[in-house]
Amino acid sequence: MSSEAEEIFDPEGRELTPLYPAPYYKKVGNRCIPVYGNYVEELFALKNTAVLTHMGIFKASALQEEDLVESNQPPQPRPQKLPIFSVKSY
Repeated sequence: MSSEAEEIFDPEGRELTPLYPAPYYKKVGNRCIPVYGNYVEELFALKNTAVLTHMGIFKASALQEEDLVESNQPPQPRPQKLPIFSVKSY
């Protein structure tokens, strides 16, 4: 790992400044140390349940299939609230 700052450019050639926001990174001198994040196993499990399953690389579990069916249902209409009127007695 180099101690030099990495230069990053967008497709048009403009230099980009990476952001290392607290509390996810701790700045020590000219380095940023990741504090919060996911381990490789957690990232793989997350991708397995989402993108990799959708792409057909992994088979969805019964629970994932149920969640998928529920998430693709149209939203249920909300009951309309009726206006409340107060009646005065004379």
